[in-house]
Amino acid sequence: PELAAASADKRQMGALASAAKKATFPELSLYGMNDWAGSSAANGASTYKAGIVISFPLGDGGQRRGAQAEAAAGQSRADGSLKMIENRIQSEVASAWAQWQIVGVLARAGADELAAGNESFRIAMIRYKEGKAILAEVTEARAQVVKAELAVAQSIAFQEKAWSRLQRAIGAAS
Repeated sequence: PELAAASADKRQMGALASAAKKATFPELSLYGMNDWAGSSAANGASTYKAGIVISFPLGDGGQRRGAQAEAAAGQSRADGSLKMIENRIQSEVASAWAQWQIVGVLARAGADELAAGNESFRIAMIRYKEGKAILAEVTEARAQVVKAELAVAQSIAFQEKAWSRLQRAIGAAS
């Protein structure tokens, strides 16, 4: 929406600049009139006239030049604002796309960490049941599993946030 508003502002400033420039041009006017004079007792005379008037702006105290300069400055501001918004949107889209690209890597890393944690826990339990390990090793292995489960949950949350950011950046979500 802000890009559409900035584009409309740029078009409006362009129209104002064009109108200000046209105000410095000579004007051509056409006119026509009908004149009837007379009284009820006398015959009236009617005349028709047509003409062309050309006017040149000779002096206006700098009003036209000032309006033209103001319109050009407004157009320049609108161009700059539009370019700034376009650059910001491009940056947001590139950032969101980069985040979306690493979602798969994070998901695989979380799944691998969970698989390793589960295997570590399985081995620790076997060792504990055989009397080769102490309860602290089993507890540490279980903590690794919980940490891996957290990493998987965080990767899922990151995926959802990355998708949301990408949709917002490209204007698909409101």
